[in-house]
Amino acid sequence: INWVELFPVRELPWSRREREAALRRIQPLLPSKAQPSLTSVLEAVAEGIPLPGMEFLLPFFHDGLEGLWDYLPASTHLVLDEPEALGREMEGSWGRVLLRCSQGDLPLSDLVAPEKLYAPPPEAMKAWDSRPRILLGSLVGEFPLEMAQTRILVSTSGHEGLRSELTSTAAAGDPLGGLAQRFRKWVREGLHVHWVIRSPGQAERIREHLAAGGIPCRLDCPQGEWPSGQARVWVRVGELSRGFSSADLGLVLLTEEEVFGPQRAAGPHRKHRKPVSFTHLEDLQEGDLVVHADHGIGIYRGLKTLEAGGIKGDFLHLEYMGGDGLYVPVERFQSVHRYVGNEGVLPRLDRLGGQGWESRKRRVQRAVERMAKELLELYAAREVTPGHAFSPTDSLYDEFSRGFSYQETPDQLRAIQDVMLDMGSPRPMDRIVCGDVGFGKTEVAMRAAFRAVMDGKQVAYLVPTTLLAEQQYHAFVERFRGYPVIIEVLSRFRTPAEQRSVLEKCSGGKVDILIGTHRLLQRDVSFKDLGLLILDEEHRFGVA
Repeated sequence: INWVELFPVRELPWSRREREAALRRIQPLLPSKAQPSLTSVLEAVAEGIPLPGMEFLLPFFHDGLEGLWDYLPASTHLVLDEPEALGREMEGSWGRVLLRCSQGDLPLSDLVAPEKLYAPPPEAMKAWDSRPRILLGSLVGEFPLEMAQTRILVSTSGHEGLRSELTSTAAAGDPLGGLAQRFRKWVREGLHVHWVIRSPGQAERIREHLAAGGIPCRLDCPQGEWPSGQARVWVRVGELSRGFSSADLGLVLLTEEEVFGPQRAAGPHRKHRKPVSFTHLEDLQEGDLVVHADHGIGIYRGLKTLEAGGIKGDFLHLEYMGGDGLYVPVERFQSVHRYVGNEGVLPRLDRLGGQGWESRKRRVQRAVERMAKELLELYAAREVTPGHAFSPTDSLYDEFSRGFSYQETPDQLRAIQDVMLDMGSPRPMDRIVCGDVGFGKTEVAMRAAFRAVMDGKQVAYLVPTTLLAEQQYHAFVERFRGYPVIIEVLSRFRTPAEQRSVLEKCSGGKVDILIGTHRLLQRDVSFKDLGLLILDEEHRFGVA
């Protein structure tokens, strides 16, 4: 191998040869009259500049596009869950694609037919029909008889209401007393009960507790014990999102959450970082830039032993402009600090006895005083400016808080409490929440947003990048699932028509939480009743 050419991971093969081949395929389809939008796209492709929406050029980079089924062997069994619903969703998606194409909302829709980018429903259904299938449906009449030669009807039921029933029947000091009765009933009916527990330690404790209550049970399940063996209770270690019971299968599957309620996963243990400070002479290396409180920036040249007046002592040797040296007794090393400045920028050394250092200190002092004055005026104005005091938190807020998947850290709880106190005050809130990545700052913001929305206010969530906007949008949608909260996002990933629709709904009060980049700061963005502004990674905003 004489050479290897490595390209960044992209949606398209982006070598010069493939770009030129794509341009040759595009050329015959171009309209006779030049269009600026198409011209800019073609210029970017010719120059090898990645552009938003480049994936819509895929048909010009390949002779043909494959679907997922093209990569599956012909003997692959397809499991279709709710096939009728899948068909309806495919038809709906295809209809939305055709609508967007007719309205010009799809990039390069003048050049690329929808069929070149997306598989029409008949093509996908034909691929389904050509392979062995297992169709799953929750209702007997879910799909026509001709779709499946053999039907297996299995009656199942969930465990909704089980936890409240167990809570009401549990004896004092024995929360599993009601569950023991239910286990006996299931076993008498010939059902194999499998209780799935996440951790081995918890599984062993539950097994011992049930055994003490007269319920014999075993850990794990050896091969062949079910379904042919005698009905019994098994405690198994594993992951299960939801259980069910089925007399037809002779089986009961049970999860921890269905008995104990939602469980919170403990967050990863993190060690607190110690602040970087100069507390020992060993922290300094020869050649380090240092700052002396009285003489300014110099270079540390090591520890020297000197004799003065017949007494020996250790001194820090600091070198200044012109090679001048300063010897600082180790007893006064606290007056010397390591220089901290912009990475890659070397400062100018000070001159011993010069006025430069003192002049800079005076300028900094004046700047600090001006900043302090401005902050005092700002906070004084905030003290007298009326704000909105949000209603006290209620049971709905408590339920939302319990939906958090992790155990809150003490610092996280303190931050949430402080934010909630601020929101309950009639003065405008201005709080910064700091923490390393993964320490739960977003959860603090989500709880504040939830309280604001439940009080009838809108929330603007400003992020510095388009990618982060999409990530936070999906995180908010997932976290607020099950609550009547409308969440939208504004970014370049949304078409102009979609953005106009979001702006119209937002100004009419039909959007509760709007997430976006600097796009939220433009004049055409308006809110009917904005009550909370959240800046994510505020330090990265050049205009914040």
